[in-house]
Amino acid sequence: MKELGRVLKPGGYIYMTTHGKSRINAPHLTEIDRENFMKGNVIVYNDVMKGTNLCGTYHPESYVRNILAKDFIVVDFVPDGAKDAGQDAYLLKK
Repeated sequence: MKELGRVLKPGGYIYMTTHGKSRINAPHLTEIDRENFMKGNVIVYNDVMKGTNLCGTYHPESYVRNILAKDFIVVDFVPDGAKDAGQDAYLLKK
């Protein structure tokens, strides 16, 4: 995110999607994973496979707003807004 902020011109926008609440019932996640997610913690599934599609990260809205996008203005947030991907959608502004 720091690199995106560095290269984005002032007033520029970033559209991004994350695995969010709509994806938290994925069968491979445990009840403990779900509880941690609801507490605002990021969940990393299968982190031994980082860099592949076998690893997945689940971002609660509060985490995105307060940590991941802390240096941006959250212009819009649409839960499950990326319908084709089943992901939450964010529009951020520098």
